[in-house]
Amino acid sequence: MPAASLVWRDGRRFRDGAPHRIPQLEPLQAAHGGPIRLIQVENEYGSYGTDQTYLAHLRDGLRSRGLVEMLTNADGTTADMVRNGSVPGAMGTFTFGSGVEDAVALRPDDQHLMCSELWCGWFDHWGEKHHVRSAASMIGTVQELLDAGGSVSIYMAHGGTNFGLWAGANHDGVIQPTITSYDSDAPIGEDGSLNAKFHALRRVFAPFHSGDLPPVPDDPEHQTAASATLVPVASLPDVACAAGGRHRSAAALL
Repeated sequence: MPAASLVWRDGRRFRDGAPHRIPQLEPLQAAHGGPIRLIQVENEYGSYGTDQTYLAHLRDGLRSRGLVEMLTNADGTTADMVRNGSVPGAMGTFTFGSGVEDAVALRPDDQHLMCSELWCGWFDHWGEKHHVRSAASMIGTVQELLDAGGSVSIYMAHGGTNFGLWAGANHDGVIQPTITSYDSDAPIGEDGSLNAKFHALRRVFAPFHSGDLPPVPDDPEHQTAASATLVPVASLPDVACAAGGRHRSAAALL
């Protein structure tokens, strides 16, 4: 649970006003009978940052506000990512789609092996083909990690939706905007449907459950697909001009 995304409320990330919101989580920790067992300080910071003072500030801020559960970080499986993203007092974990051997080699001897993001699929950019990963490929990596004594968190376990302008983008020489769907070829689809990955994970995780597994939910009901006629109302520059007031004409924005 990275501090930047520990809680979502009213469309805002947890980091907004975090000093005031963190104490709200204090009674929800496992030490007090709640569900929070791990608290992630940062997420893949070692991929782009090296500021140890910053990481220590986050760590100390969590502790000073009453969070007592185990702290973790999550980084990729290269030595520099682990080095740059680590901070004393937080257990290092990994993010990968494959590469259990690399994680085993990079894991400190005194820390547990854990993958905080095991990528069972991937998100899509506009103009790209839909990313898919076979159930056999995914479960092979999961089983390899479990056989090595590791723990796993599936990313994404349940596909979601990027509402509004929350989709974001990457940049690799060009802007790569992410599509509205964040289905990510997940075991539980964006619409709640279950696929072969779900059933493969269910079989592999079953031995770790002390009792009978709950029944598999029914398939979701779907409405019949329909078309909607779009009617031009206003251009984006015109809307920006009306809302912002700084530009006196649409031409100034082009």
